[in-house]
Amino acid sequence: GLADLLRNINAEQLFSGRLGLALDARTGVDYPVIRMYYAEDVRNWLFADGQYQFVILGEQEESISEYEWKVVPSRRVMEVIDGAYATTAFDNKGAIIREQIEPEIRGKRLDIVPFVAINAADTAPDIDKPPLLPLAEKCASIYRLDADHKLNLHMQSASTLVIAGLAHNGDQHDGDGERKVMVGAGGFIEVDIGGSAEYAQPGAEGLTAQQQALDAMHIQAKNLGVDILGNAGAGESGDAMNVRLIARTATLVQVASAGAAGLERILKIAARWVGANPDQVAVKPFTDFNVQSANPAEALALAQIRNLGAPYSKRAYHWWLSKQKFTPFSYEEEMDEIE
Repeated sequence: GLADLLRNINAEQLFSGRLGLALDARTGVDYPVIRMYYAEDVRNWLFADGQYQFVILGEQEESISEYEWKVVPSRRVMEVIDGAYATTAFDNKGAIIREQIEPEIRGKRLDIVPFVAINAADTAPDIDKPPLLPLAEKCASIYRLDADHKLNLHMQSASTLVIAGLAHNGDQHDGDGERKVMVGAGGFIEVDIGGSAEYAQPGAEGLTAQQQALDAMHIQAKNLGVDILGNAGAGESGDAMNVRLIARTATLVQVASAGAAGLERILKIAARWVGANPDQVAVKPFTDFNVQSANPAEALALAQIRNLGAPYSKRAYHWWLSKQKFTPFSYEEEMDEIE
């Protein structure tokens, strides 16, 4: 469904910062199919005069024979030739897999390439950086630092045996004459008078610093995440919380708006292709990410000060409750439910 498609679009916008939507016309079917392409599969394109002149997309040709699937990487070329949209499929060596066709639906062809690129913040052909790229880079740094920390912990538990003045005792040689040292239960070490045997290991001075750096980087990564439901800081006013939430959700609003705009654009092309009215197509994104962190205690406090004479009505109190997601009903519906 379109709602699931839009969720997938938004996920790709956040993850890689880019994706593509294309229309495909199947033989004998009188409606188009929307195909979503990952950023890596949008290989090449030319955008001029306000539209795509050609787009090259990475695909896979799949076939099955005697219950065994065969997958062949391919390239799909979408282009406008002599004023009509045409498409051809090639393999990685340039050999034609599917001959060039001019797809049509209900006898109608397109004069544009039915493709839309969607970035994190717009539908322009240029490439945007992924919104989560700073978080990904921070996670890579955490991975490397964590590897160093675990290596040092391992070295702390795997000390090196150092022997000074090892005795030349036959019991400490194996059958080939190689010197043999046994440690642990049942093992022993003989050294000459004045000799010694002890374990050496790396110092632990850096472990604490590494752990502190890891903790700090985890906090930084959390702050880089799209966490719009974070609790207000100690003593933070309602206005300050709103300012903070607006700043943190600006990117999400851009992502949602761009995703909806791209989906709307490809649906308008589809409507035009099947002979419907593109002006009747609209995709309205959800952009109200400013979720308040109200709780029943605040609702109780507001009710109490109203009973003590605060100048606001039941309708105003219900409006506040609805803004805090305490009720899905309008004031009139709420009164009917109470009755």
